[in-house]
Amino acid sequence: MSDPSNQQIQCGFINRSVKGHVRKVSAILYSNRAIITNGRFPSVAMIHDKEWMEYDSPLNIEGLRQALTQSRIGADLLSYPSPFPFGGDFLPYYYDWDNAAVVPTDTFENWWDGLSQDTRRNIRRAGKKGVEVRDVPFSDELVEGISSIYNETRIRQGRRFWHYGKELEQVKDENGTFAERSQFFGAYLNDELIGFLKMVRVNGTGRIMQILSSSRHTDKRPQNALIARAIQFCAESSLTHLIYCKYDYNGKRNSSLTEFKRRSGFTKHLFPNYYIPLSRTGELCLSLNLHRGLRNLIPDPVLDTAVAFRSFVCR
Repeated sequence: MSDPSNQQIQCGFINRSVKGHVRKVSAILYSNRAIITNGRFPSVAMIHDKEWMEYDSPLNIEGLRQALTQSRIGADLLSYPSPFPFGGDFLPYYYDWDNAAVVPTDTFENWWDGLSQDTRRNIRRAGKKGVEVRDVPFSDELVEGISSIYNETRIRQGRRFWHYGKELEQVKDENGTFAERSQFFGAYLNDELIGFLKMVRVNGTGRIMQILSSSRHTDKRPQNALIARAIQFCAESSLTHLIYCKYDYNGKRNSSLTEFKRRSGFTKHLFPNYYIPLSRTGELCLSLNLHRGLRNLIPDPVLDTAVAFRSFVCR
């Protein structure tokens, strides 16, 4: 068997979505994985679209480490989160605990029985208000509906909305990724799309890539109805779990998004995210915890004040 570290490294460029905008970034191809870098100090190498990709074989981390140190990609650290399903043997590298919002989808009834009365009431409310959730194909009609929701308001959750003002063709391209494994659900009111959810099937699970609804129809609880249909779909399709990105971000357990996930039956699932030095700079940054980003070094009260100020300015 050949040494994985001696695999031919192919260099090139790849399109990456950064804060709602597609940018071309340099990448290398290793073992059918596109490896990109992020940040400057330290520069961190990571698998591109790691949450959405399916692979037939596990990655040889040591082989990748050797390949990166021999390449010209200029990375200081390699970040490698433990793939789902979580668990298995720990790797002999430094790691931080990361988290995901996960709900088992063995049966719809088990999920429903675990919900609070308030959440069940919100799901029923959507139906009583005339909201109908449909499984919809990816089409020009759906793209137009998504674009209408994107362009409803410049500000969402106290910040400028990334997708506001995009051309239809760009909306189509960005939402058409992983088409063969994607499922869209639309929340309709009198045949008007007022909310949608995009889910991608990954290794026997469903992962929510995006869920968004019209601000004008928040009172009709379309997002609650969309989550319910996604759970039902996963159970019908023998998908073991529904995953909704992180459960909390930077340890913020009191955010409105985390509360929505909790009320929707998601729980926090921890898994290791490994960091492997590729240079002396990487070793230094790892020892000083700089791999976690400058934001994580800012005290919570200061960060909360900055977020409140940003929300005020963006009004």
